[in-house]
Amino acid sequence: MSTPTETVWALEEHSLGKHIVLRRYLKAWLPILGTTQGKIVFIDGFAGPGEYVKGEQGSPIIALDAFESHHAPITAHVAFLFIEADARRAAHLENLVAPYRKRLRDRATIDVSHGTFHESVAGILSDIVADNKILAPAFVMIDPFGVSHTPMSVIAGILKNPSSEVYISFMAEWINRFISAPEFEGPLDDLLGTTEWREARNIPQFHARKNFLFALYEHCLRDAGARYVVHFELYRGAQLVYAIFFGTSSDLGCDKMKEAIWKADPEGGTSFVSGSDAALNFFTHDVSRFEKEIVVGLAKTKDWVSIERLQKWARGDKTHYHSGQLKKALATLEKVGVIDARHPTGKRRRNTYPELTEVRLAAPPTV
Repeated sequence: MSTPTETVWALEEHSLGKHIVLRRYLKAWLPILGTTQGKIVFIDGFAGPGEYVKGEQGSPIIALDAFESHHAPITAHVAFLFIEADARRAAHLENLVAPYRKRLRDRATIDVSHGTFHESVAGILSDIVADNKILAPAFVMIDPFGVSHTPMSVIAGILKNPSSEVYISFMAEWINRFISAPEFEGPLDDLLGTTEWREARNIPQFHARKNFLFALYEHCLRDAGARYVVHFELYRGAQLVYAIFFGTSSDLGCDKMKEAIWKADPEGGTSFVSGSDAALNFFTHDVSRFEKEIVVGLAKTKDWVSIERLQKWARGDKTHYHSGQLKKALATLEKVGVIDARHPTGKRRRNTYPELTEVRLAAPPTV
């Protein structure tokens, strides 16, 4: 994927897929935080011009539209900050957001900043620390061309603030292409916050090298403060374009991101696959593997497990599935006699799992 030189360029299929997930996630993020917090922040660190050559929406306009069109009574003040290093694109974006600023002036602030992501956000974080404050709950989109100007130190500064999340494009192809170039050592040191990536130079096969780098980046995000990390990859045909990493401290945020990925529809030749399991295509909507994961987990406990405990597990990042798929999987397992279920009232309808329900592996038949 080459860096565009035009002010506005053509929308590619992989970018469309990333935007579908973003739009779906914001539909959950806005009402969850917008009705419980006084202020929330959306930061687009590489905002671009806001649209593509055929008028398709870029991420800043997707975010503004998600807010303006949302049905929930969002009471929080929403601050939008769109950062763009190219002056032409920043000016183009400013023209696009002007009508939104006028319509939303009592509910939101909308700022377009001409500058770089790392300098702009580092400045914001420095001011917050100096004032002994914390960043309001924030969703930060980091979607660069290439590997420069997205240091892990800045991402760590974001994640140290409660309820702040990052949505990052990780350019594996760029890294693979320039991994042996001496001039890229500094940017890659900054990108991951470590020199351990250099071990990837000794891995000749791309798939194995990619897996090493992705595992390292996930580890670095966790060290930076992300309690949960969700990772999926975008392909054009058989070619990996880039990966998306989502980091959060909230199991609910983790769950809603997984749900947004599963509910996205394929576009053209683009596909999403799980970051650590290339055999899992999110568009198949097949939960049979989820059923197997549940069985493995129940086998380890060998006891009754509450539905609440299972839901908490499903919300986290130990499975690629989301909590909305849990009861369907349990119903299938109960129907074929793999699990038993009970409720303290004794009145539970079969294949339903209300609060306080407990499940376990069915006892093997006696001879």
